[in-house]
Amino acid sequence: MSLKLARTLSLPPPTSNKSTFAELIHHHMFVDKLTRMRVIDNQSDAAMDNNLAKATADRHKITALAELNIELQGLILMEEKLDASESRTNNLTEEKPAASESRTKGALDLFVCETLDFETLELNVQLRQANAEISAIEEILRLRS
Repeated sequence: MSLKLARTLSLPPPTSNKSTFAELIHHHMFVDKLTRMRVIDNQSDAAMDNNLAKATADRHKITALAELNIELQGLILMEEKLDASESRTNNLTEEKPAASESRTKGALDLFVCETLDFETLELNVQLRQANAEISAIEEILRLRS
């Protein structure tokens, strides 16, 4: 019974022009269930192996998309803060005729002063150190396997 069910479930995911994020997650969960069934039943099936490989690739895509989304949101937030800083700088320098470059430089200085306080800098240093440690551990694990 479980072999028949596994073969039925091991059909490839529905094809569409582009997989959506939800479809990728659904397919990954589906293949994870198949993998658990195969481990329980000690089965080996080429279709399940192919689905497992596809799910692994999809998981990497999901992770990359999530990281890009976070970085994009950070960039959008920084752009909004820079625009607000430039607007305030323009209001402060309206009385003096100044070149656009000096207003932009003033906005950047104001932006840096507002956003990069000591705590933020310390957290950035800690984050870089943690990333370096993770990279070193990944390298060691890759060399061992």
